[in-house]
Amino acid sequence: MKQDINWYMNRAKELHGLKSDRQLATRLHMANVAKWRHPDRPDVPSVAAMIKLASLANVPADMALLHRDLWEAEFKTPEAVPIFKKLLKSLPQYAAGVILGCNLSLGSIDFDGSGSAFAGEKNGAQVTTQFILW
Repeated sequence: MKQDINWYMNRAKELHGLKSDRQLATRLHMANVAKWRHPDRPDVPSVAAMIKLASLANVPADMALLHRDLWEAEFKTPEAVPIFKKLLKSLPQYAAGVILGCNLSLGSIDFDGSGSAFAGEKNGAQVTTQFILW
C-alpha cells in the first residue's frame, strides 16, 4: 500500500473519528490541511506537522519523516527519490538488525559474574529482555 499524504490523513481521521479535513486541521492546530491533498502541488506538511500527523496516524515519526522527504523530493529534487525509496525499503531491516544485536548483547551480559544471566534465571528471579516495536 502506498503511504502518501492522503493515506496519512485518512488514517488519522479514521483512528480518531474525524469526519473532515477541517476537523483534522483543528486536531493538528492548523488553519488548513486540504492543500496537502492536491497531487500536482508541491505542498507537503512541515516537519512539525508531519510528526503530529504521524502520531495521529499511529506511524513512527522516523518513517513518516522519510515519507515526507520523499514527497518533497518528488517535486523539488527528483534525483533524490531513489535514495529515499531505498532508505524506506531498508529501514525495517536496519531496525531488525539493531534489535537483534541489542538482544544478543544483552542476553550475554554477565550480571553477577557467574554467567547464569544468559540462562534466564538467577536465585529464582527470571531475567528477561523486552523490546517494544511500533
